[in-house]
Amino acid sequence: MALQSSQLEDPPPANGRLAAEADSDVLLPKSSSSAMPDLDADTVPRLKAKVHRQHTPAELASISLSDLHFRPLQDRDMDEMMALHTEWFLVSYDHGFYEKSVGGQFLSLVAVHRRPQAGGEETIFGK
Repeated sequence: MALQSSQLEDPPPANGRLAAEADSDVLLPKSSSSAMPDLDADTVPRLKAKVHRQHTPAELASISLSDLHFRPLQDRDMDEMMALHTEWFLVSYDHGFYEKSVGGQFLSLVAVHRRPQAGGEETIFGK
């Protein structure tokens, strides 16, 4: 998926208020599973996973495969996993799927990047 230069600006951090989040959504990058999406179309969803707010495009470009670590999904990963699944897949999963994934009932690993400049905070890159 290629991002256009207008998509590469860092959005402001979320402040927890629904109205403010809705307003800030217009600043988030867009994506589509279409091979050639019209990124200006209103029907193309905004990317809402934390990874899009935690890293600049330059940081993402500098992360190599060897910088990623794999670990089992945990309860604390639920919201990010749901956001990433919504972005990546055209099918919807019920809440039970996510609960079983983080609860260990399904074999589920997550690729994470530990950010040394953020005290070792992890960013989820894939499941």
